[in-house]
Amino acid sequence: MKPLILSFLSSVFSMLGYIPIIFNIKREGVDKLIVTSLSLTSFVMLYISITELLIEGISLVNNILVSIICYLTGLLIMYILKKITFNKVGGSSLKTVGILSFICMISHNIPEGIISYITCDYDIKLGIKIITSIMIHNISEGISVAVPIYYATLSKTKSLIYTIFASIAEFIGALLAFFIFKDYIYNYIIGYLLLMVSGIMTGLVFFSLLKELSLYKYPFYKYLGILIGCTIVILQFLIS
Repeated sequence: MKPLILSFLSSVFSMLGYIPIIFNIKREGVDKLIVTSLSLTSFVMLYISITELLIEGISLVNNILVSIICYLTGLLIMYILKKITFNKVGGSSLKTVGILSFICMISHNIPEGIISYITCDYDIKLGIKIITSIMIHNISEGISVAVPIYYATLSKTKSLIYTIFASIAEFIGALLAFFIFKDYIYNYIIGYLLLMVSGIMTGLVFFSLLKELSLYKYPFYKYLGILIGCTIVILQFLIS
């Protein structure tokens, strides 16, 4: 049950992205929050994808060529996903941006939930590290859906509905893993998945998060995010 509980908590963290709407935080304050969250998420996800997932996946697969192919496949998946769901057309409205973010969340949160569950079931310590980074990432995802939808429609209800549906996608993925895929996963398959997830997370950082981060100013909050990310990584290292 622990993997399911952790996946549920990870989903709930996406709802934190709705907080700026509840408290009517000014646009500049929201931008600073987004910058800190994107910077923090980029650092933590890149660290975990390389030092944890990639190394663990290679050890399980025990084949360098296959490992490289799996990793590059993950990068390709994220690149295609980015092209399909997150290409912003010049002059597109905030609502369009919010909906594209919503589609992007749904499309990768379900497989993310499946992989989170499987990883936790295989190695709870590794799973907790992955889900911790996902939780942080989910906050910025929630913001990327809730804020544009609200500022485009001025409807807190619509913003909340979109955020809720995007958030529960990850838990749905975990439930699918629990009821359907759990008994069909072997160590080498976990290795393939870890390598692909490593590629997906790396791609997410370089194809999406850093690109989005470059659109904002506030260098202090970019460095603040990295500093918080370093702190989280050190705490994870001490705990493990």
